[in-house]
This record gives sequence, structure tokens and C-alpha cells, in this order.
Amino acid sequence: MGLKRTKTDFPGAWNDAKGGGAKVAIVDSGVNRKLASGVYERHPDIGKIADQKDFVEGNAVADDDTGYGGHGTQVTGIAGALTDNGKGVAGACFECKLLIAKVLNGKGNARDSRIIKGINWSVDHHADVVNLSFGGPGESDILRKAVNRASNRGALVVAAAGNEGNTLSPSKRQYPAAYPKVIAVSATNGSDGLASFSSRGDWVDLAAPGTNILSTRKSGDYGKQSGTSFSAPFVSGLAGLLASQGMSADAIRQRMQGTAKDLGAAGDDPRFGHGRINADRAVN
Repeated sequence: MGLKRTKTDFPGAWNDAKGGGAKVAIVDSGVNRKLASGVYERHPDIGKIADQKDFVEGNAVADDDTGYGGHGTQVTGIAGALTDNGKGVAGACFECKLLIAKVLNGKGNARDSRIIKGINWSVDHHADVVNLSFGGPGESDILRKAVNRASNRGALVVAAAGNEGNTLSPSKRQYPAAYPKVIAVSATNGSDGLASFSSRGDWVDLAAPGTNILSTRKSGDYGKQSGTSFSAPFVSGLAGLLASQGMSADAIRQRMQGTAKDLGAAGDDPRFGHGRINADRAVN
């Protein structure tokens, strides 16, 4: 996915932490490809899946039936693709164990009830980090309470800030990202500016690369995509590295924010939050 070119300095961080012992949950559209024969296969560059659950179809195999390359498959690759295996891309937290909860249907939609089940299942399976690469403008009290429960049980919840930057309301709050106990992630472009599509506002906490991100596709190959959906798993992967060092969720948040590269207006600002993550500085 271009971890070297994204200025996030993950290769440097891997000298000190690779994620072993940590669990990152990807609550999304699944990760497996279902063949015409009914057999499921997984991208050869995605491994270390500790457990999975399909809350859309109600079974134990989280197949990804979203369009293009598969939304959940691409998010998963950014957070945890295998590394040094002679294939494709490197995942931010490649020794983290992955928990895959399918809550989005083939159109990328989900009811709050499914999302809540996915979050609860992830925490019940001891997720250190929960990645939510989706959102919308509607605030939900029951979803906020689910996020708070996850936080109270020690999980760090990370969410995409949204892609409303090209609309008339780029600062309209997006949920679950805007809940106080969630780390909201905006997207940077190749020049370390704010991506044109990225939502922004005083609820944004951190920024990460989000344009032309190369990652795994459900078809077994690789492709590029843009969006804050693909920024959030960079942050979740870094959080997984820090969790593997024994840090608590609160300490991880503080470390990522305190070591981020300040962009835009000095200090915490509505476009980049505390800045674009720097993995090497955070882990060392």
C-alpha cells in the first residue's frame, strides 16, 4: 500500500514492534471471496485471522460481496497484510491477529443493530483496536453507547471521518467518528495536504494517508482506492503496534496524538486534528 511513500514511517517502527500479541478488529464488509462453486478463498496476502463472523448472513464465514475490490478486504490489507512474504503489499500491523466482523451488506449499508453486534463481538473476542471504516450524518444513541462500552472495556475505537469534503457541508459531523470516545481520522493526500474529499471539523483527532492507497482486493490481486475508509486502518494498525507493547487504549491515543506530524494550523485543528500519524516516532 506504499507504507514507505506515505510518510508514516512504518518500516522504522517495525524495528521495535510488529504487532505480535495484539488483536485488531475490522468491522466492515468481510474479507473472503465466495467462488461460484460455493467454496470460499482468502487473498494470499491476508493472514493471521484469529476469528470471523458474518452478521449479515448469519454464519461463520465473513465473505466480502461489496463492489470493486471489496471494501473490507482493502481495509484489512492496509491494517494487517502479511509482510516479507514475497507478495504485494505490507500491512501496518502485520503480526497482529485480525478479527473480521461482517456488518456491511453488498451495497455497503448496515443497520445500527448489526454494527453494534460486530463491535460487541469484537470486544468479546478481546480486540485491542476496533476499526470502523464507515459512517454517516445520523447520530445514534444506541451506537454511541456501544462505542462507550467498547472503550470502557479497554478497546480503542478508530473510525473514518467521512468523505463529505466536496459537498456544501464538509464539516458536518459524521458518526461514529464524531463520538468523543472514537478516534476520527481524516485523509491526507500525497503532498501531506488535506484530501479534497475528506470531511473535517473540530471532532477530527488524527490524519493518515487516504489517496491512491494500494491494498489487497477480494479477487486476489491489488488495487488503489481513495477515501477516509482507507485512512482509518493506518491508525488502527499503528494502534495495534502500540498495543503489542503493552500500552492501554488511553495511552495509545495520547502517544499517537503526541507524536503526530503537525500539519496546517499549529496545534489541534479541524483539518488534521493533532496531525498526520508517524509510526516510527510513536513506537520509539
